[in-house]
Amino acid sequence: MSLRKKSFSKKMKKRALNRAKHMCEVCGKQVVMTTGEAHHIVPISQGGQNSASNLKIVCRPCHIKIHQELDRIEALKIRKKNKRNYQADSDIIIKNLKDTFIGLAKFLEELDKISKLTKDAVNELSNNLK
Repeated sequence: MSLRKKSFSKKMKKRALNRAKHMCEVCGKQVVMTTGEAHHIVPISQGGQNSASNLKIVCRPCHIKIHQELDRIEALKIRKKNKRNYQADSDIIIKNLKDTFIGLAKFLEELDKISKLTKDAVNELSNNLK
């Protein structure tokens, strides 16, 4: 998909402006051809088309607010996804640490058994040498 933003034709914008009775479709402020902006209701990046049904006439301040809100929503989605990834990574790290500590505990138990066997062997050897 092209990164270049697709725009509406002047003819389509003029029709939409007449349909909206020369008013911003968000706040109701009066707009003309030069101050009214054509806004894609469904962004091109999300499969929206350059069609009359996907066109909303808005004033510049409302257009900025719309896109700020869309950017905020996208940032929240990214943060939520990263949080899920972080949680999954944390779960893996915790499991690996737990497995490591369990393995270490088993190793120490075996080491303790060897130590006791060694002490017993030394005591027995010492008793035999007496």
